[in-house]
Amino acid sequence: MTSSAPSSLFEQLHRCRHAYYCEPEPLVSDEAYDELVTQAHDWLQAHPEAAPQSPLTWVSAEPLQAFTTRAHRIPMLSLTNVYSLEELREWDADLKKLLGTSEVEYVCELKIDGLAISVQYEQGVLVRGVTRGDGNEGDEVTPNVKTIEGLPHHLPEPHTVEVRGEVYLARDAFQRLNQRREAQGEAAFKNPRNAAAGSLRMLDSSEVRRRRLSLFLYNQVEGPMAPTHYGCLQQLEQWGLPTNPEARAVSSIEEVVAFCEHWEQQHEALSYEIDGVVVKVNALAMQEQAGFTAKSPRWARAFKFTAEQAQSVLRAVEIGVGRTGALTPVALLDPVSLNGTIVARATLHNYDQVARLGLHLGDSVTLEKGGEIIPKVVAVDAAQRWAQAVPIQPPRTCPVCDTPTTQEAGEVDWRCPNFRCPSQQQERVLHYVSRKAMDIET
Repeated sequence: MTSSAPSSLFEQLHRCRHAYYCEPEPLVSDEAYDELVTQAHDWLQAHPEAAPQSPLTWVSAEPLQAFTTRAHRIPMLSLTNVYSLEELREWDADLKKLLGTSEVEYVCELKIDGLAISVQYEQGVLVRGVTRGDGNEGDEVTPNVKTIEGLPHHLPEPHTVEVRGEVYLARDAFQRLNQRREAQGEAAFKNPRNAAAGSLRMLDSSEVRRRRLSLFLYNQVEGPMAPTHYGCLQQLEQWGLPTNPEARAVSSIEEVVAFCEHWEQQHEALSYEIDGVVVKVNALAMQEQAGFTAKSPRWARAFKFTAEQAQSVLRAVEIGVGRTGALTPVALLDPVSLNGTIVARATLHNYDQVARLGLHLGDSVTLEKGGEIIPKVVAVDAAQRWAQAVPIQPPRTCPVCDTPTTQEAGEVDWRCPNFRCPSQQQERVLHYVSRKAMDIET
C-alpha cells in the first residue's frame, strides 16, 4: 500500500460519518460504518503522516478536551418526592386550597430513570444540549446529544424552543453495552442510569453513539406553547420529538392514584427503567398560579415506587475517615442482588444509627436503596442472631492513624481529631479539586 490517501475509502467514510452525526438517518448500518472506521484506522497506523487527510478528524471525530459550562436561562429545578399515595392525596388537597378550586386536571408521566437534559432549537435547528448540572448551569454536551437516535436535528417549522427530558439506556442497550465491555476486559456498569449519565458526559461522541442512548422529552419551557401541559406534549410529538407514549391526562386525584398503582405493578414489563410517576397540573395558567418554592414547583410531585428490599448477612464493618475527621461505618455484606445490581456494601451513616438498629456482626439484615441509588441497612432480624454475636461499637482509635477518637457533646459523629491524619489529608485534596470546590478538571 502506498502512502497516498485511499481517496475512495476516505470519501465514503466522510459521507457516512457526516450522516452518522449530522443527518437524521445513517447511510449504512452500524456494522458497515465500524468496518470503514477500522479500515481507516489500520491505514493511518501504517501512514501516520497522512493523518490530516483522514475523515476521522472531521465532523466531531476527535474527542473534546473538556465540556464548557453553560447557564440555564430558566433553572432546571428538582421535584418534591412523595412516597405514599396518602401523601399524594394530601398534596392534591393542599394544591386545591392554594388554587381556590375543587377540580384540578393532572398529567401523569412515567418517571424515567436517567439523566435530565435541556435541548434547544433555534429557528428549527438543534443547536444545544445541556445537562441539568446543579440546576442553574450544566455541561454543554451538544455533540453527544446529536447522536441520540430519534432526536431530530431539524424541526418541521423554524421554531425557537427549549425542551427538557430524560436521557436513558433501554434495557437491551444496557445489556449489549455490558456484554461488549466484559468482552473487552472492562468492568460492567452497575445500572442503566449510571451508564447513561456516564455515557452522555464522554468526550468521544463516536463511542457515545455506539452506546445507543435514548431520550424522552417531558417538558417545554420556551417557544410556542399550548395552554396545557398535555397539549404541549402532543405538540412536541407533532414536531417529531420523542415523548413517552404512556403519559395520560386525568381529571381527578383518584385517577392519578390508579395510574400510580398500575405502573408500580407493571413497570418491569417496560423496555426501560422507571422509578416512579411524575404528576403535574395540566393547565399552564394553574401552574403559574401555584408557582414555585426555592427548589421545586408546587404544581408537580414525583411519586416514588416502594423501594425493593433484599436480605443479607453483615460480616464486617469498614470505617471511612472523612476530610473533617468524621468516622463513617460501612457494612460489608454477603453479596446480594438489589434493584438489578449486586450489593456487597451499604452505608450505616453513623454510630447513632448503628445503635438504633442494634447491629451485631453476623446479623441478618434488610437492605434497600435510598432513591434506588445508595444501599442502606434498614432493619435487623434479631430473632436469627446467634448467642455469641458481637455488638458493633464506635472505634476507640482512628483506623488510619491510631489517634484516640472523640465525640463532642451534642454531636452524632465520632471523629479522629488528628488534623494530619493521612485519610483526612487525602479527602481534603479530593474535596479541593472537586466540582463543588475548585472544579479542577485534570
